[in-house]
Amino acid sequence: MNPPLLLDVIGDVHGHLGGLTRLCGDLGYAVEGDWSHPDGRLLLFVGDLVDRGPNSLETAELVAGLVDADRALCLLGNHEYNLVGWHQGHQPVRPSNRPTVADIAARPDRWQPVLAFFASLPIAVRLPGLRVIHAVWHADCMARVAPLLTPRTAATHDVSPRPIDRLRAGIVLGSPFRDGALVPDLPDNGVPPGADSDHEILIKGYEEPAAEPFDDPDGQRRDLVRVCWWQGQRPEIPRDGVTVFGHYWCLPPSADAPLFAPPHPSGHPDCLRWEHSLAAGVPGQGRHAAPADERFLCIDYNGMLRSIDQGCVGAYRWPEHELAWAVEPAQSAAC
Repeated sequence: MNPPLLLDVIGDVHGHLGGLTRLCGDLGYAVEGDWSHPDGRLLLFVGDLVDRGPNSLETAELVAGLVDADRALCLLGNHEYNLVGWHQGHQPVRPSNRPTVADIAARPDRWQPVLAFFASLPIAVRLPGLRVIHAVWHADCMARVAPLLTPRTAATHDVSPRPIDRLRAGIVLGSPFRDGALVPDLPDNGVPPGADSDHEILIKGYEEPAAEPFDDPDGQRRDLVRVCWWQGQRPEIPRDGVTVFGHYWCLPPSADAPLFAPPHPSGHPDCLRWEHSLAAGVPGQGRHAAPADERFLCIDYNGMLRSIDQGCVGAYRWPEHELAWAVEPAQSAAC
């Protein structure tokens, strides 16, 4: 019988290579060498490697190299999805992608293999007791896209003793891109009232009417708000086992705020007030055990710490059921 997989699930990095390196060094990875771990642990990235931070290209190149070297697996985040969609010509440039698009124009030779890597990324991984996805494990959307996004390689690894092959065998939804375009016939009914397709909801989340219109951090007026799907009992959200995700602006848990997913929708003024009241007190690095019955854990700590102008990269440790994080060193954040 194979021993259990030892994983460090890494949250949204957003170009904060210094924060990622500090975190993984704290977790025991040989970050000055080949990024191996003495216990054979593997890295599983939830996506959103790029945009906002100072080192998007370098972060993406590092992760692509780790995947190629069988040290990591990476899932598709909405920022990678938007970049590939723009590159393939079926999406406009998003405001958050504009600096990265400018860098692609400046360094096309280095970005081309990175964009091909992004287009290959799967959407979701399921292991015994653990689900990992960028935004939301929406059971109805999963079921509708599964026939078209069946992974092409994962099933061939299910009898391998190698940990990386066992991790790849957990891929349940492959990339929505194929042959330079979106996979044909992907369902576009989505979840009302938003207009996103099913596969986009898995990568971006879904929305509901806001109690009243509000201005988001980019100054856009909104009358829809992201659903905090981890709250309450929702029939579309499975609760058997642990679900780890990024995308939603969260803070590392602490004794003063022992929360493992944000209490308010991302981008809403209530969420920003919650962040502003606590962000300055976040330690530069730390670990925090999750309660045994905690089912939903958000590890995107970057969006929230923008208020102190530093990136923070988070991790979920499996099977320890523990959170870890590291704030980007000041010299890296200033690049």
